[in-house]
Amino acid sequence: MFRGGLARHTPGMISDDASRRLEGLLPAAGAVLTGTDWGVHGHACTGMQGVPDTPEILLGLLDDDVDRRVRAVRELYGLVLHQDTIYGATAPAARYVAAILDDPRTRAEAQWERGVGTGPLRAKLLDWLGRFAETAAYPPHDGPGQDEDIVASQAARLAVHADVAAFFDDPDPRVREAALAAAAPLMADPELAHHIPHLVRALRALVCAVDPRHRQIARDCLQAWDEEAGELLAEDEALLRAQAEADAASWVEDPWQDVLTTSDTPVWLVERPKDTAHRSAAATVGGIGDPARPDGLLGLLGVDEEVVAFFAGVADLDATSPADYGLEDGLRLASGARLEQFARAGSGDAFCFVGEGGEERPVVYVSLDGQAGPLALGLPELVELCLVAPWWREAQGRTGEELRAVAEEYREDLPDLDERRERAARVLGFDPTALPSEAAVLVRLARLSHGPVAAACLVLGYEGDPLDPLFDASRS
Repeated sequence: MFRGGLARHTPGMISDDASRRLEGLLPAAGAVLTGTDWGVHGHACTGMQGVPDTPEILLGLLDDDVDRRVRAVRELYGLVLHQDTIYGATAPAARYVAAILDDPRTRAEAQWERGVGTGPLRAKLLDWLGRFAETAAYPPHDGPGQDEDIVASQAARLAVHADVAAFFDDPDPRVREAALAAAAPLMADPELAHHIPHLVRALRALVCAVDPRHRQIARDCLQAWDEEAGELLAEDEALLRAQAEADAASWVEDPWQDVLTTSDTPVWLVERPKDTAHRSAAATVGGIGDPARPDGLLGLLGVDEEVVAFFAGVADLDATSPADYGLEDGLRLASGARLEQFARAGSGDAFCFVGEGGEERPVVYVSLDGQAGPLALGLPELVELCLVAPWWREAQGRTGEELRAVAEEYREDLPDLDERRERAARVLGFDPTALPSEAAVLVRLARLSHGPVAAACLVLGYEGDPLDPLFDASRS
């Protein structure tokens, strides 16, 4: 989790306005909100200027203003469970979300994400709890997050299940299906496994659900439980993946819209189960990816021959002499936080860390052409972007077909691109077969280019004026 650097307030403090809104909460939800030290249990960007803290996000889910509710849902997905990663705030947030499911206000309908129709908030919150349950199923030593946060999330599954199960027979089929899809991955908890026989029949029906993600969850769980499922999906596996990839490509055709956070069903299908990148055990806490160690990612980017050959020669990211790099005078963050250059492009453009800390800090790209914007929440995300789409700078304003042409041109110029990528990835501790798809990293980049992260990473020029966005929808 990003630590410090951009904070100009006390993270986790509940404002006076938020305290007033506590009065309308169900008791269990209020107890979670007031009984959690949110200053200790933060989300992906806690402390960043302009980014709401978790209590504000959670209270926003039931706000009277529908636009605030929509924003809060996106923040819930994009900050509290960013890229399916567990943070300190994730477990208490899951308990809170489960506790408000019975609040009548969750029946409200809206368009919670771009490109889909309207639906009840209750179903959308259940979908988020399902993603939480899937992420919490990883063992602590190999999961996406700090061990203590994963353990806390696993401990929350019993309470979450009790609230989710209340909606198995909901009269609204959208809520009913979402509840079943959320409950299925919760069965990874040994204390809940005795519910599996009761879920099997319902999941067999869920394979015919309208939502393709719900169908996928039903199939995966039934297969994992060695249950006979009959016609698990109307489409065969090859057609399903082809459709998912086509859907993801359609997102890439116009990737620079305001898509800070959505559930991204097409991307989810393309990414899982193979494409969700996880670093090997050697590269997790205490391994080469630990920013406290001298052999962290940044060190390898600057000294390992295979890695330098790919990143400096292919991805145009040179980190061979980070101590010698320095931004031009006058460039600074609007928040006043530290902007530390650690690599440069051949053109002289700068890769910079934001704030204080290690390799987990957000990364901003500052162009000599007067543009700047966030590229990644941490060096590992930047490494993935460069490995998967080293041509990312060419993405602005291009259609999906044009992006594919750019990728093919790279391969024509570098016939050994895949081999060089694989060698560099393995040195850095990434499994080449588990890297995300090109569509997935571009959608992730698009999300970061707008919303609270971009606002928190706003770079000012010499005269104090903001630099132009690195990826601007108006120029698409």
